[in-house]
Amino acid sequence: MKSTLSRLRRSAPKYAAEFVGTFFLVFTVGANIHTHSIGTAVSIGAMLTVMVYSLGPLSGAHFNPAVTTAIWLSGRRKLSDLDFAVYVICQAVSGILGSAAYWLLLGKTLPMQLGPNVSAHSAIAVEVLYTSALCYVVLNVMTTNNKIQGNGTNSFFGLAIGFTVTAAAVATGPLSGVCLNPAISLGSVAVQFLADGSLSVMPYLYFFASIVGSALGALGFFLVQGGLTGRFEYDPDLQQNRPLVPMQEDRNLDVTPPSSRMLVLGEALTLPLEVNKHELFCGLTWRMNERPGSIDIVDIDLTCVKFSQDGECLGAVYFAKREDFTNGIRHSGDEAIGNEKKNADLEYITLKLANVRSNVFALVFVVMIYTSGRSFDDVEMYRARLVDIDDGKKEFCRLESNKLAVGRNALISCMLYRRGKRWAFKAVDSFHTVPAHSSYRKLVPEIQEAVEQVSDQCYSP
Repeated sequence: MKSTLSRLRRSAPKYAAEFVGTFFLVFTVGANIHTHSIGTAVSIGAMLTVMVYSLGPLSGAHFNPAVTTAIWLSGRRKLSDLDFAVYVICQAVSGILGSAAYWLLLGKTLPMQLGPNVSAHSAIAVEVLYTSALCYVVLNVMTTNNKIQGNGTNSFFGLAIGFTVTAAAVATGPLSGVCLNPAISLGSVAVQFLADGSLSVMPYLYFFASIVGSALGALGFFLVQGGLTGRFEYDPDLQQNRPLVPMQEDRNLDVTPPSSRMLVLGEALTLPLEVNKHELFCGLTWRMNERPGSIDIVDIDLTCVKFSQDGECLGAVYFAKREDFTNGIRHSGDEAIGNEKKNADLEYITLKLANVRSNVFALVFVVMIYTSGRSFDDVEMYRARLVDIDDGKKEFCRLESNKLAVGRNALISCMLYRRGKRWAFKAVDSFHTVPAHSSYRKLVPEIQEAVEQVSDQCYSP
């Protein structure tokens, strides 16, 4: 329960993003229809586009329970069960409030009405068809990573999603009114009931049509993106699609392997040039001080912070932003436990150095204790290690400590930085104190100082 509450609190910004985006989308739909705007289709598509661009990096910009359902159904660990449930709740509540807003301002509800001479079956059919198209487009332009089919980072995702809704509105608006979003139909039902106590069956039919459409969109994505053949987006061997599970080992992680080097404070190990093309991970393990008769849960987070050579912070990969598609860096996911899992890294960052953009000089690995009132006093030991996945999980080096700084709750553990055409891994092991529930941003000045100590070693991009 404590772990769930902690994750909910930390994920509040992206839940708020879903709420805000859904609200403006639903309000825009209602305002356009009630004012009989000639640019309804363009206005709705434009609002969705700008909201996707502005809030997409934070929450993924679903703004639609059908889209959220499609992403969840598509698998690939793109959306946790907890996020799925909270996203849908936020969208539903926001849809009701957005509908209430245009009702209060315009004095009208949004009835779900069929076009002239249009049967309910035809209206539902087009709702299913275009909802599936919307979900299919979102899945392809916002959630794909593999380069084999031309997927990956792009800058057109917002336009693609917005134009899909615009096209649907132009094509099917005169037929069904084009809903495509359970938040809109739910808001319509709720406000209509508040306004006159009546209930119409059409919004319910549109609601279920959207859900069916989302399932069909997810199915189409599964078929096209290699779900049946285990290729492309469903290829388990691709870096970006590796399961987000602890990196299990066949040996005891407490024993340093012969190939590994135990680093001391300030020591750096230069990696072989060929390693740049290998998939690596920096793994974090910790063990809590045992308290008789209790299970101690402390939320410890691993963050990879990117810096340029001149000390500019370029963002990070951490619990709230688990993937950096541009640089090919991925976070394994949040782990909040009290005891060390046997032979497993509790949290880890996977990357391929050859994919890291030339403007990134250093990747700094930061460890934060997120739980309020806790510090490294509660941690018996921690270990960070660099491992070559492509070379049979060969461990290059590690640093570990069972003498942790008293009262501190943040640690700049280690860093990868450029040394000519090669990369070096350095043990920093610098402890700090930051406010409770802080992210890496509170440590940026201290991280900059650590980067500056090695930045005078010029590199060739």
